[in-house]
Amino acid sequence: MKLELAQKQTTGLFMTTEMKQAINLLQYTTAEVWDYIWEVVESNPMIAFDPPGSMSSIMSSRNDDAYIDRIDQLAADAANWREDLIEQIRWLEREEKKKKILRFLAESLDDKGFLTISEEEAAMILAVDVEAVSSARRHLMHMEPFGAGCFHFQEFLLLQIEETYPEDHLLYQLTADHLEDLAGRNWEMLQTVGVSEVEAERALAILRELHPRPLIQTKVQPRETALPDLYVEKKDHGLLLRDPYSFQKHIHWDGILSRMHEEEEEAKLFLEDCFQQARWLMRGIEQRQHTLMRVAGIVMKHQKRYFSGEPLQPLTLRQVADRMGVHESTVSRAVAGKVIQTPLGMKQLKSFFVKGYESQVGEAYSSLQIKDILCDWIKEENSSRPLSDQRLADKLRDTFHLDISRRTVAKYRDGMGIPSSSRRKT
Repeated sequence: MKLELAQKQTTGLFMTTEMKQAINLLQYTTAEVWDYIWEVVESNPMIAFDPPGSMSSIMSSRNDDAYIDRIDQLAADAANWREDLIEQIRWLEREEKKKKILRFLAESLDDKGFLTISEEEAAMILAVDVEAVSSARRHLMHMEPFGAGCFHFQEFLLLQIEETYPEDHLLYQLTADHLEDLAGRNWEMLQTVGVSEVEAERALAILRELHPRPLIQTKVQPRETALPDLYVEKKDHGLLLRDPYSFQKHIHWDGILSRMHEEEEEAKLFLEDCFQQARWLMRGIEQRQHTLMRVAGIVMKHQKRYFSGEPLQPLTLRQVADRMGVHESTVSRAVAGKVIQTPLGMKQLKSFFVKGYESQVGEAYSSLQIKDILCDWIKEENSSRPLSDQRLADKLRDTFHLDISRRTVAKYRDGMGIPSSSRRKT
């Protein structure tokens, strides 16, 4: 065996402490960043921290050991959701007639968020067309809280499937036609319609992960977690995005220790680790704010028409990442857990990312836009020769260059409570 020395050059990726800290900070919500800053400040004498008065009171209340009555807190949250919903309606740039219908429907919801009155009854009371009530109810269901305005548990499940699993046609069909069989684990009955036990078990597992009623998220979410990371305000010239806290303004070097670190060799050796940690913290916070503002700015610009009453436009993490020139995971971390205060209420930043379809000519359409198109066509159809699902799919292709299958059209039609063409024929 011959021993020899040889040089070998390789490339590798190593994550430094500063990089790890920057990644963690990007994932943190505003409240978590404040908590982290407090922890660092308590152990690092190089950093001086002067939080704003409003934040000091918030943080002290978060760290207070005093007893908080959660029952009272939940009761207050339950009482305020309807007022928040009506406030969102007030901000809509829609005809007063449509806003009147929306307010009436919001006031007709029960404590679970389900509508207690039929569309026909609402139309009779308000002296409007049933189609106008149906259109308003569809809009209401996509406001906050999501799903408010559904008639029952099954419709809310279908709405969640449309948003979360838009391509899972089997899951939608089983929920629409065989929900009782799924709940009762009636595999023999499901096999008669061509559904295997494995497929049924998978569908049942997904349904168990969905929310049973629109207001469950609102009721169980503690008030103290709803600290917005960013604010969006509606101005005459458009939307204004701002960071209400600006961490950098409240973190600075301790003057005496900073001079000692620069001028005294012994002090420098002792304070070097503290100096590095403080520098990494300041850089990480600055980078976090820069990335978060860029992501939110692109999202708000893309969805600006949403604040004028129009539906959300299709948007993916990849699209935002490409515009920023970063990896998709960076956008995912920036969006995770972030809450933004808007004229339409508090929103999860990730809620502005919606799936959609791109036409053959490059135009994007969200699922909600497609539903509105289908609904308009069905309203205008000849009742003696109603449009079949296949004909509607063909019209989408011919008119908007959208390649959407007949089954998807049928799923959207069922989700809007519109009967099949054979049942619409008069």
